[in-house]
Amino acid sequence: MRVSELFLPEVRDALKTDPVAIRELVEEIHPADTAEIFLGLSEEEQLIFLKALPLTPQVEILEELDDDLRADLVEKLAPEMAVKLVAEMSADERADLFHELPAQLAAKILGKLSKDDARDLRSLLAWPEGTAGALMTTDYVELEAEMSVAEAIERIREVAEDVETIYYAYAVSPEGSLRGVVSLRALVLSKPDKSIADLMDTEHLVTVHGGADQSEVTQAIAKYDLLAVPVVDDAGRLLGIITVDDTIDAAEEDNTEEVQRMSGVAPLEDSYLKAGFFQMIRSRGICLVLLFLGEMLTGNVMSQFEETLQSVIALVFFMPLIISAGGNTGSQSAGLLIRALALGEVVPKDTLAVAGREVASGIVLGVILAAIGAVRVLFWPDLNGQVALVVGLSLICVVVFAALMGGLMPIAVKKVGFDPAVASTPLVATLVDIVGLLLYCLIAQAILSGGGAS
Repeated sequence: MRVSELFLPEVRDALKTDPVAIRELVEEIHPADTAEIFLGLSEEEQLIFLKALPLTPQVEILEELDDDLRADLVEKLAPEMAVKLVAEMSADERADLFHELPAQLAAKILGKLSKDDARDLRSLLAWPEGTAGALMTTDYVELEAEMSVAEAIERIREVAEDVETIYYAYAVSPEGSLRGVVSLRALVLSKPDKSIADLMDTEHLVTVHGGADQSEVTQAIAKYDLLAVPVVDDAGRLLGIITVDDTIDAAEEDNTEEVQRMSGVAPLEDSYLKAGFFQMIRSRGICLVLLFLGEMLTGNVMSQFEETLQSVIALVFFMPLIISAGGNTGSQSAGLLIRALALGEVVPKDTLAVAGREVASGIVLGVILAAIGAVRVLFWPDLNGQVALVVGLSLICVVVFAALMGGLMPIAVKKVGFDPAVASTPLVATLVDIVGLLLYCLIAQAILSGGGAS
C-alpha cells in the first residue's frame, strides 16, 4: 500500500475537524507522498489542505505536481496566494509552470515578481522546448576564484536555502565566464585558507551549450557520473545548471513520447486520462489511416499474381506466416536501433556496420524460421517439396529484408534531422508487409510456374 493511501483517510478527517493538524502530518512524510495525498482529495478539499500548510510545504507540493496539474491549481488560487507561491518556486520549475499558464494569467503574475526573478524567468522562457537552456535553473552557487575555502563555505551557508544544489559550486569571472567547478567534498576536506583557484577543477570541466538537445545533457551526466552539469553560451559564460533529477524527469518525458511514436501514435500533450477524446482520436487516427492506405497496396500485389495463387490455393494459407515473420523481425530491428540511436550507441556513420549486422542476423533468423516453416508445409496434406521451398525461401528473403529495413530506416530518419522514433514499428511493419507479400508471390511464380505443386 502506498503512503498516500495510508494517510488519505486521516487527512480527510483532519480537514473536517482540525485542519491545523495537517501541518504535523505533512512534517512526517516526503513531499512526493504529500503531493499524492493532495491529488487524492476533491477540489474543495485540496484548497483547504493547501491553506492549512506553511508556505514551504505549499511550494513543495506545487513543484511535485505535473506541469498541467500545477497550472490548473494556480488558476484556481486567489491571485495573492498564486503570486506568493510562484515567487518561492525554483527558477526552472517556475519556467515550466509558465509554459502551461494562460497568457493573461502568466503576464499578471510576471508583473508582480521581483525584478531579478522576472529577468531570470524571461531568460529561461526564451529557450526552445527540448533544449538544455529550457531545462536549466539559474539557482546555483557562484563563487569568485580568489575566495578562500572558509569564505566559500560561508557563501554556501548564506545561499543554501535558495539554490538547487550545494554539492557543486562554480567559480565565475567578473564577466560571467565559467572558470572552474569545485565540489562540496573538496571544500570540506581542504584547509580554510586555501584559495578556490587552487582547488577548482578546470581540466575536467564538463559543460553543455544552452542550445544542446536535452538528450545530450542526459548522456553527459550519465557518462561522467555528475550530480549537475553547467550550461554555457557561445562565449563560455555560465547561464545556469542542470541537476540529475531534472534530467530524469526530462528523460521520462522523452521516453514516453518515443514509445508513443514507436506505437504509431502522435505524442499526447496531456497524460492518457487527461487527454481529450478527440485529441486521442487525432493522435492515433492519422497514423492508422496512413498505414491502412499503405496496406491497401497488398491487394494490388495479390491481384497481379492471381493466376499463381489460384493454381496453388494453399499459398494463401501461408501468407499470414510470411507477413507476420517479416513484421515481427522488422519491429525488433527498428526497436533496437531507435533505442541505440537515442542512447548514442549508434550514430549515422555506423550505417554500413548496422546493415552488415542486420543482414547477417536476418540470414540466420530466416534460415531457422524457414526450416520450421518448410517442415510444417511438408506435413500439409497434398503439398510437395516445391511449396515447402517457396515458403522456406520466402521466409529467408522476407526476414533479411525486414531486418535490414528495420535497422536502416531509423538511421535514415535521423540523418534527415527527424526523431528516429518516427520510423515507428507499425510503419516498418506496413512496409515489410507490402514488400514481403511481393517477394512471396514472385518466388512462388518462379518456382511453381512449371506446375505440379499440389
